[in-house]
Amino acid sequence: MKKIFIFLFVLPILISGCSSASIKAYVSPSFKPGLLKSVAIFPMLNVKMLPDETRQINNEIIQAFSSKNPNVIVIRPEESVELLSKASLSDKYTEFLKNYSSSGVPNISTLKEIGIALNVDAIIQGEMYNFVEIVGSIWQWGSTSLTIRYVMLSTINGDVLWDAMSSAKKEKSAVAIPIYEVIKIASDQVLSSLPEMGK
Repeated sequence: MKKIFIFLFVLPILISGCSSASIKAYVSPSFKPGLLKSVAIFPMLNVKMLPDETRQINNEIIQAFSSKNPNVIVIRPEESVELLSKASLSDKYTEFLKNYSSSGVPNISTLKEIGIALNVDAIIQGEMYNFVEIVGSIWQWGSTSLTIRYVMLSTINGDVLWDAMSSAKKEKSAVAIPIYEVIKIASDQVLSSLPEMGK
C-alpha cells in the first residue's frame, strides 16, 4: 500500500514537467516613440515547426507588436517576403542576413533598398538556434531546449533599434516535447520586451 501511495504522489509531478526561460534585451538609447511609422516583420529563420504552428507564432508577434504600437503600420511576414521578391531583393536579403549573422554589422545600403521597396522605416527578423531535443525514457526526463532572437533594424540609418534573445527549456517525463511549446515560452519572453515605437 505504501508503494502505491508513493507512485500516485510522484506521478502528477512527472506528468506536469517543468520549464524555464531567460531573456536578454536591448533598446537603443536613441530610440524614441514616434520614430517609426511602419515596420516589416519577416518569417523566423531556422524554424522546425509545422506551417500552422509557424503561422501561430507569427500572429502572436504581430498582435503583441500592434497592441503596443497601434499607430505603426505592420507588414506581415508573408507580405514582406512577397514584396521583397517583387523588388528582386530576395537573394540580396539572404546574403545580408548571412553577413550580419557572422559580422554583427548590418549593411546599411541593403537596408535602405529594402526600406524603399517595402516602404518601411524598420524591419524585424527572428531566428531560432541552439535546438537540442532529448527523448525521455523511464530512466530520464525528456527535454527540449532552444534559443530565439529577434532584432529590429532601421532601414533609414542601419541602427539596431531593438534586440532580444531568449533561451527556453522544457522537461517532461518519458515523452518528446513539441518544439512549439518551447518556442512559445521563449517567444513570450521576447515579446514582453518590445518597446513602444509609435504615437
